[in-house]
Amino acid sequence: MLNLARHAAALALVAFATLLAPATSRAAETPELTPAGAPLPTVKLADDPVDFDAVRDAWGRRLDFNALCQFSLPVKALNEAQAAKDFAKAYDLAAKWLESCPVDERVQMLAFGMAMQLNDQPRMEMHKRWYHGLVSSVLKSGDGKTPQTAWKTISVAEEYAVLQALELQRGSQALIRVPLVDELTARRADGTEVKLYFNPELHFARLNYNLGHK
Repeated sequence: MLNLARHAAALALVAFATLLAPATSRAAETPELTPAGAPLPTVKLADDPVDFDAVRDAWGRRLDFNALCQFSLPVKALNEAQAAKDFAKAYDLAAKWLESCPVDERVQMLAFGMAMQLNDQPRMEMHKRWYHGLVSSVLKSGDGKTPQTAWKTISVAEEYAVLQALELQRGSQALIRVPLVDELTARRADGTEVKLYFNPELHFARLNYNLGHK
């Protein structure tokens, strides 16, 4: 099982080391970030087509990404609604949250499942389109086979969502310094292992900014 605290500590150390680098090199390497509280992009779940590369990039650059896409998820209420088989309430909770964070593949799939329970075909198709669009956006960014060809993600959670989409079980995780990427060891259904590489560049950029502005 992944030790989240240890991994977060490792990321923080790397981010702090990056802050000590010359300012000129940091400026050249650090992506431009969007201030917290800036207006959200106008994309809607019902939009078709959607530029999933642009949507992921726009949310990934937000300094309030964690507030929008992690801390505000109503996990307890979602679990209670599902346990009570109140699929309409669970769907409403998921759909409402996706209005401010449509880039979470896991919640898109959850909303798909609730829509399926409600036999709501249009909403099933909408969330399936978003789920496949988001995952495909990651998979076409590289091949994940080497640190140099790592898949580009906007968060660590997105890495895990891709593993789930590939039907792989997450194993150990390590931080590779050159280039700075995550190395994940995953298991296939037949028990064989595969190493995959992810580059959560925007996650690192947000972490660096937050460490530098405490």
